[in-house]
Parts: sequence; structure tokens; C-alpha cells
Amino acid sequence: MLKLSVIFNQLLARLVVGSDPNGIETLSRYLNTKSSYNFSAAPESATDGLVSENSTSSSLFTAKNTTLVKSTGNTTTFEMQHSESASTLEHAKHYHECGIYLAPSSIENAGFGMYAGRDYAANHIVGEGLGISLLDFGGHNEYTSRSSALLGDYYWACTSELCDFEAYDVSMMNSNFGAFTNDHPYERNIAEPSLHFRDSMVDHHSPGRGAFTYYDVTYVSSKEIQKGSEFFMDYGDQWTSEREGFDDYPISQNYVEAEKVIRSIVSDPHYRESTLHDKETMIQRAKQDLGNDEVATKSLIPDSAGDLEFLFQNGMTSLSLKDRIRSMDWLKDNGICMDNIQSGPSTIRDAGRGAFAMRFMEKGSVIAPMPLLHVNKAYFNMYELAPDEDEDLDRDGDKVLGHQQLINYCFGHEETTMLLCSFTSANLINHARCSEGDGTCKFEPNAAYRWSSWEAHEKWLKMPVERLLKKEQRALSLEIVALRDIDPGEEILFDYGEAWDKAWAEHSRNWTTPPSSLGYGRVSDMRTTAWDSKVPIRTLNELKDQPYPENIVTVCYYWESSLHDHVYTNVTMRSMDSPNEFITKRVIDGSSFFPIHDDPRPNSRYWPCSIYERSDDGRSYTVRLFAYQGHDTSWSDTGVALFLENFPKESIEFVHKPYTSDQHLSSSFRHPIGLRDDMVPPKW
Repeated sequence: MLKLSVIFNQLLARLVVGSDPNGIETLSRYLNTKSSYNFSAAPESATDGLVSENSTSSSLFTAKNTTLVKSTGNTTTFEMQHSESASTLEHAKHYHECGIYLAPSSIENAGFGMYAGRDYAANHIVGEGLGISLLDFGGHNEYTSRSSALLGDYYWACTSELCDFEAYDVSMMNSNFGAFTNDHPYERNIAEPSLHFRDSMVDHHSPGRGAFTYYDVTYVSSKEIQKGSEFFMDYGDQWTSEREGFDDYPISQNYVEAEKVIRSIVSDPHYRESTLHDKETMIQRAKQDLGNDEVATKSLIPDSAGDLEFLFQNGMTSLSLKDRIRSMDWLKDNGICMDNIQSGPSTIRDAGRGAFAMRFMEKGSVIAPMPLLHVNKAYFNMYELAPDEDEDLDRDGDKVLGHQQLINYCFGHEETTMLLCSFTSANLINHARCSEGDGTCKFEPNAAYRWSSWEAHEKWLKMPVERLLKKEQRALSLEIVALRDIDPGEEILFDYGEAWDKAWAEHSRNWTTPPSSLGYGRVSDMRTTAWDSKVPIRTLNELKDQPYPENIVTVCYYWESSLHDHVYTNVTMRSMDSPNEFITKRVIDGSSFFPIHDDPRPNSRYWPCSIYERSDDGRSYTVRLFAYQGHDTSWSDTGVALFLENFPKESIEFVHKPYTSDQHLSSSFRHPIGLRDDMVPPKW
């Protein structure tokens, strides 16, 4: 899709790599299982069922926090850690209860929010979702001239779990829990989400390669969360500060400063002995002392003495978020259950994940809501890209070469230019359609979609599509309903429509394994090697005889600090990465560079690296780092080559070379889910 002669070489010049020398269990069975689980993948010759050793994020169909004991053929046995057994029993106790509700947020004008349907302990997995990447989205859409403002409110910068090596610029749509959990700078109770890349969900020869995302996202509580509480995440203070009209919106530091001022005022003996008038005079004086620029901080400090004292006694949000803890009766009356389904390996060949019932659902009940984003189809077109004068990748020509993977998670119709993109757990639901011949069904739909019963649609359905696409607010919603009674553990399926069915059938018939698959390696397999203490990571010299797969590169975790201890500098040597390159070598002790989740340190991230040497015990390495994607670094600015000695093996990872993962395959399946004819208004 890209002019590789121009772009790929430029990327690789900045990404010099060490790898280039030149049946799932049913719910009832799961709940009755004891301390070990056996997950079997069907052989490749099977006509249905699993294609490979599928693994999903922690769910009812995976063993969480497990220790790998044995792997033989297509069967992998896991032994459950003792601590997880108790957690599983607790999960079993609550599985019949809704654990997460979608309901109006306690934040004014924030739309929906997510609420706890039960108590959650700290450091507990609360929610899950998919991460669907958008590759070079700005470049394909000529940046601001065509990008969707509405879509932009729902995707994240891809900086975690190494996904930013997928392409020059990568954004991530987080579905389900991450899409509806609001930010609050003071009441955050959800840690930074963890992104997991799982490219072992399909076989190299599967026509499903690249058709669905390999990224799972898990969300963990950062503290104890009371039943009925609204969940809050950290979008980052930059997200707020860069939004139009949010110049004086309080961020986390403003809450800290305001709380300090309130504590100082109320703790003053003179304040406690003063009249109401004098108290409020003192409050005004304290706010004036903050200065004219501290508008956001001052907005958090009430003028009323009574309100100020109430905040002091009950917390900084006790007035602004009076309803952040809802009653269960209110949630059941005003909310929608969001965890009726869980992710697991699909029973349909080549489908990857599937959606499985967490609890019994009777015919006609709502299985999952599907709030939608309305997007112009053209936003997902992908073109030739070429570097512009700023070395950013920009669209080069009008020939459409492919589409973003996100299109597979959207509803569309041939008679409209609009797509309706879903971002709830309903994205896990796979397609099933009965044949028109004898009426027999190998996989029969047990669910269907319809316009939601909990949101008004009339005015939007009557609006011309051109006007609707200009609306920068979410407008429409579907819901998935049960066509019959559904038992716990059943896979949920609905009909994607005739056009999709025919397109997939044709794609499957014509699919051939891409030539690029020769010498191709899975990142998940390589990471298993990296985590095995007995298997060393190969040095540049070793790679000459035993190269890694050509699509795999090594990256190393590092952050910038003026406190780093320089061993020696200004040593000129010939580079092992390129025989004709002479470098000035700067070496620092790398023994302290371990990855930390939600790391606040500057430039803390994985960097492209080459492996120069390995210690005798294989636990530490000497590595060379390379700057990447325009990140400013102290070493590249001064023209030296940065080496880390005693670098821990745990801080070395494997990733795809840019533009080599499955979703870059030109033959990957792309087709929106079909929106039924009877649901397409005349003005669309």
C-alpha cells in the first residue's frame, strides 16, 4: 500500500534492527473446573471449531495469571495459581449478576458512563475490550481536511504494548469498557489499560488473517470500587488541555492545589472563630492570592463557607459529582447491562474471537447495546503514501488501495455513503446465516439487531445523510436481541447479510497464503522465547547464521534522565549494524531499565535496538538504541550512538517491522456488516 522504496527504507533507517544480519469449555464446565485447565485447538484440517491455539484477554475462557506447565501439539495445559482459584470461585459466585452498567454519567453533559454492578477489589480486572488500530489515518485523510472529529473523540494515541511500531502513525479505537468510561482528574479508579497483541489466533494459511484485530484490552481497578460507583479513567491532562473550549477546565494538578488551599483555610484557627461574612472574605482573599492565571484552580474552591466546609469533610467532588455512586435500583431502571457476553475463541473456523453468553438470556431480551459512530465511508480508504517536506507520510494519489480494518466492525449499505461503527462488546459477535436450499444450518443465528429501544432516533433517521455526517455528536444506536432462549456458554451469532456472506465466501475460495508468509514469524511466539529464561536472545553476530524471521525486530525499554551514569563517551568504533558506519559510542549502565506500567518518566517507551553482546548467564545484554518516529533524544541530538550495558533480558521485546503485520496484507478481508434494507431511510 505504500511506496516502499521511499518510505520503508526511511523507516528502517531509523529502525535498525537486531533481527536483520544483512471447543472451548462451556460456562458450566468452567465454573466447575478446579485448579487446572486444558485448552485444545482443533487441527488445521478441521471443518469448524478453533483454527489454532487461540488466546484472548483474561475472560471466562482463559486461565488468568497462569503458569505455563506444558505445551504439546495443539494442546496447552495451564496450572492455575492458588491465588487465582479463590478469584475464580468469587467470579463464579457473581457471574449471574450484571457487573457493569451503561447509564447516564454523573458528569454533567458527558453522555453515558460506566458503573460497577458489584464491589471490586483493588488491582482486579474490571472490564475488557478490543483495540482496533487505525493506521496512518491522518495521512490517508490528508490530515485535518478530511478527518472525522466525531471519530477522533473515541480513538487513543497508540503508545502502549508496542503497537506504535505497526506503522508510521497508529491510533487505537478501544471498544466496550474503554469507549464509555469517562475521565475525571480527581476520581480516577481505573488504571491505564493494558493492550495485548495476540497474532496466534489464526493460522498463517487462514483466510481470516488480518480480518479482525489481534489486540485485546484489559482494564484494572486502581483502588477499591464500591457497588454503584461510576468508573473513571485517565485520558491524560493533555487530552483536556488540547480540546477547544476546555482552556480553564480543571486537571489533576488543579484539584491538588485547590484541596491544599481548602485545607489551609479550614485549618486556620482564625477562620473557625470568624463570622460567616468574615469566613467568606477569607475565602475570597485566598482565591485572589492564587493569581489571575489560576482560573481552573479557583473554580474548584466554593465562595460559600458552607460549601467549602462540606468539601473539606466529604471530598473535592462531593458537590460536583453528587451521583457518582448510584443505587442498584437506579442502575437497573436506567442502565443497560454491558457484560452479558464475554470473549472466547469462536466455534467458527477462521473467525478468531467469539461472543459467549455470560448468563441465561431469554428470548426477546437485550444482549448488548450498540451505540454507533456515523462516519463517511471514504474516511477508511487507504492510498499510496509518501513523505512530505516535514517527513510525515501523506496521501499520494487518488487510487484506493485498501481499507482500514475498522470497516469490518461497522454497518453499511451499498446505497449510502455512511458507515455506522459499533464500539461495544457486540463487536465480538460473529456471522451466521442459514442456506436457502434445504434450510439446514451449520451455524444458526440466535440473535438479531434492531434500532435501540433506549435512545430516540426519529430526527436522525429523517435527516439527509450529508447533514448527519456533519454532526459532531453521537446520534444512533442499535441493540442485539435474543431470537430464542440462550444458555450460559453459548456463542452469540447474528446474520451479517447476504452481501457480506457472499463476499466472505468468495474471499475464502480465492484465498492463497501470501508469498510474504515464507520466513514470517509470529510476534506472540517470539515473545514466548523472550520470556523463557533458558532461551537467549541472539546477538548480531549470531543472527548472521541464525536469523530471526524477516518480519521481526527487537526493541528495548528505556527512558531519558540526566541522572544516568555514563561509563565512557566519545569512543569511535565501527558499527556492527552496518560495516561502513563509524560511530561515536556513549555507554551507560542499563541495569535499572525495567518496564513500568503507566510509567511517568520522560520518553519512557520501547526503542528500536540491536543486540551486541550477552552475558555468560544470559540474563543481561549490551544493546544499542536507535531514535524512532521523530522522538527527540539527547543522544541523537548530539550525534552519538547510545549503548546500554548490563541491560536486563526482561526489557527486550519483539515486534513487527513497520507495515509487515497481517492487517497490512493487501489480501486481508474487508467488508462492512450489512445494514438491512428496511433499516435504511430514504434520505440516506
